[in-house]
Amino acid sequence: MTNKANAFKTLDTFADSRVKLIQGMKDAGYTTVEECKPIVIEWACDKTGAEYRENKAKTKIMLVTSHPNYEGAKTTVRDIMHMIEGTKRV
Repeated sequence: MTNKANAFKTLDTFADSRVKLIQGMKDAGYTTVEECKPIVIEWACDKTGAEYRENKAKTKIMLVTSHPNYEGAKTTVRDIMHMIEGTKRV
């Protein structure tokens, strides 16, 4: 297989994974971007060892900015949310 064919295969896999991510979130009951973000934050904290908190009204989940793993979790959340939203880093 040529380098170009390998690259195309990789790009096809990546594109398909975005579709699977969005469909999987919908299937799990998270049908809007707003519904996805809190669970993505919790997942990212679980994966990176960072910490999140709910605000006092328990209406919003936020990363704890003072945690040593904050930056890693923030990047993870941002990247996943970009995939869900269909946007890119600027």
